[in-house]
Amino acid sequence: MTIVPTPRRIHEPGGAFDAAQGAVRPWLFGIATKLVAQHRRAEARRYRALARVAAEPAAGSHEDRVVSWVTAEGMQPRIGRALAALSPQERDVVLLVALSGFTHEEIAQALDVSYGTVGSRLSRARKKLRTTLRQEGLDHG
Repeated sequence: MTIVPTPRRIHEPGGAFDAAQGAVRPWLFGIATKLVAQHRRAEARRYRALARVAAEPAAGSHEDRVVSWVTAEGMQPRIGRALAALSPQERDVVLLVALSGFTHEEIAQALDVSYGTVGSRLSRARKKLRTTLRQEGLDHG
């Protein structure tokens, strides 16, 4: 008697993976892309809300003002405005680099764009962020 293996099925939010249909990596990148898009929409709403909230003025001594200035809480509205000013495509690349640590190749595959497109979007986004943060008084370089 011959045993014929059946394709293994994995059930995930993006649908069932069927090994007979192809490799698992593109299927996983599809799920990751959907999750990134959902996260991006939620994050964009959060950045817009943060941009509307003014940082509290620093009170007390000079040391207190310096500590307040460098805290993440004080920078959130400014960083939120800077990220919100990016195009969704630029923001995707920046967030995938910063939060996931993906390589350019992995980002290109996840977003279904070329390697060069990832590099140009990241370069353009960094320039825009630098300009915006400089105008906000956060970038001293």
